[in-house]
Amino acid sequence: MHEADRGSLELLKFVARGLTDSRVVIVGTYRDAEVRRSPHLAESISEIVRHGHPMPLAGLAENEVTQMIEHRAERSPSAAFASELHRVTAGNPLFVDGVIRVLVAEQKLGMAEHLDLSGFKLPEGVRGAIRKRLALLSAKARSALAVAAVIGQEFDVVLLERVSQKARERWPS
Repeated sequence: MHEADRGSLELLKFVARGLTDSRVVIVGTYRDAEVRRSPHLAESISEIVRHGHPMPLAGLAENEVTQMIEHRAERSPSAAFASELHRVTAGNPLFVDGVIRVLVAEQKLGMAEHLDLSGFKLPEGVRGAIRKRLALLSAKARSALAVAAVIGQEFDVVLLERVSQKARERWPS
């Protein structure tokens, strides 16, 4: 719904108000980040949600990642492989699917104990989705994420602040 035009959202608000007691189900999705950036979207979607039952979504659980691998690769992965894929993708279904598709296409989906993603390139569709999400962030937030990406997946915020400060001192913006 975050990419819907005003007319479509107005129609959905009208329909949602009329369906509160019916047995009709309408499923709509939206990304919080996009909605927060637009007062019109925030108002429209909050009104639509008021007449429905919101269901926040999260990343896949490890067993769901295993099922995805089984479905795509048509064989069962090792527990270590599935666990590693879950870890590196944080259970994000788009990322899990993208990694599996590339590994299957390149016939590199060995069910080894370790998932080696050195030299791995995400599919352009996944890269585009990431670029789109990053574009919603401020320049300062993107800069902090660039530094955090170099530090690693897990780190202390104090370290991020220190490294960011050093970077600002060394390279003029």
